[in-house]
Amino acid sequence: MLSLSVGMVLASLVVTYAWWVKIRIINLRQDIFDIRDGLFDRALHLQALSDPAYRETRDHLNTVASTVHCLSLMVIFYSLGRGVLASAEGRFKTENAQLQAAIDDALESSSLRVARYLLRETLMGVVCEIMAFPNRLRDVAESQLLRWSRRWVYSQSPDEIAAVGGSRDC
Repeated sequence: MLSLSVGMVLASLVVTYAWWVKIRIINLRQDIFDIRDGLFDRALHLQALSDPAYRETRDHLNTVASTVHCLSLMVIFYSLGRGVLASAEGRFKTENAQLQAAIDDALESSSLRVARYLLRETLMGVVCEIMAFPNRLRDVAESQLLRWSRRWVYSQSPDEIAAVGGSRDC
């Protein structure tokens, strides 16, 4: 009788985790789409929908949203090792100061959301956070992960993942 109960609990945990994996990706995508929609509203208000920097940022946020199911700490580490997360200076720049502020805010919000996903919504992130907590490294780990997430969001890495079919399957 005890083994049946333990088996049912384990089966329930497996099913719950399988659903959680799907739901967390849906939530992350929706948050990125909400950020992109906020940028659209701001660009519409500024009458800057045809601005090349706005269009590039919009397309990039769409690509980020379409590839987040491939995102993990291992992808970040792999991208760092390959040098893919190089500086994105010159990307997403416009002469319109108000639009530039909106673009910067959208990319920063996306970076924060990706960092939160990696640290708090993935199994590896939770394990890393638990390991860092007793050693008082939590703040250092969070700030480093935010830097890496920012570099990933600004980089060409989401575009490369999409180019090899990452929008379908990893």
